[in-house]
Amino acid sequence: MTLPLDRSRPRLTQPARRVASRALKLVTAAAWRTLHPAAREPFVEAPRPSPLPRRHVETRDGWVFPLFRVPACPGGSGEPVLLLHGVAHSAQGFVYGSDNLATALASAGYEVFLATHRGDGEARGPGRVPATLDGVARIDLPAALASVRAATGASMVHVMGYGLGALLALDLGARCPDEVASVTALAPPLRVPAARTEMRAAQLALQLLPAHWSMPFRTLTRVALPLVEGEGCPGERLRGSMAYTTDDVPVAMVRQLLDWVDGGRPSLVEGVELEASLGRARAPLHVLVGASDTVALPASAAAAVAAWGGRATPHTVPGHGHLDLLYGHDVGEAVHERVITWLQPLRERSWGPFESVA
Repeated sequence: MTLPLDRSRPRLTQPARRVASRALKLVTAAAWRTLHPAAREPFVEAPRPSPLPRRHVETRDGWVFPLFRVPACPGGSGEPVLLLHGVAHSAQGFVYGSDNLATALASAGYEVFLATHRGDGEARGPGRVPATLDGVARIDLPAALASVRAATGASMVHVMGYGLGALLALDLGARCPDEVASVTALAPPLRVPAARTEMRAAQLALQLLPAHWSMPFRTLTRVALPLVEGEGCPGERLRGSMAYTTDDVPVAMVRQLLDWVDGGRPSLVEGVELEASLGRARAPLHVLVGASDTVALPASAAAAVAAWGGRATPHTVPGHGHLDLLYGHDVGEAVHERVITWLQPLRERSWGPFESVA
């Protein structure tokens, strides 16, 4: 007996995918209710974020990925802000829930753009070329920056990032100093805890996987949702963000991230330590870290300030951990208001050439 040459199964049609998605939501919600019968909070805070207007960015090496847009409020002056998401998050994480960063910025009159890159699920590349952070930093984000400038007519763009996105924002500020008006880094892991034995074992295991594969974080997150309870973050907001904004991560990127933890210092471009390159930056920098963050240690703020080439302002948020800066109970007052207040005097830098701020 011979097996057929094509053993691939046909994909689900769009209606079938919708039915499967709803069934999965029902099962996970029922499992959560079973495990937490006394809980009165909803399973998720809000439904999946609505589709956003998008433009597509095409890079010089053949990758194509979307750039999402959240328009400024009516009458807003429209200074552009580019948001860079963290690892295993999608850009939709900035618009999920009742109190989110993208909406806060748009309400303050900014034109907000949510960046994606070759490591995201919606990106399309040439064949089986692995998606690496080197390509994201050197090619994708400068291309996204140029696309934002073309869409708005601004000469400079305010850049913000969370987690891995904060490191990418720092790098972009140093890589494109004439195009970045300011940088806001939320929980940048310039300092991370020492690697554990389990992490080193994961490094070895990942060497066996093809670099162009992706780690199935979306599926793993769905399985784990019934076990998730909130502490610093509202439980329903945390579960909703995990359900709707988690993304798979290319194996090549996961290898790089684990290497960082093992070595203790991040390097986006192979052979170039990120911290050593930040002296080229000229834009003002705002760094926020949680005092209880165990992922991006509070020492990260001091390290970023010391390495930055322009004016830098650190801020430690008391009682906050890593996810609290994005989804915490008081994220509006603790983070959004601080970010918008700090950014206010720098708004006009978007519209013309400026000397570096001393």
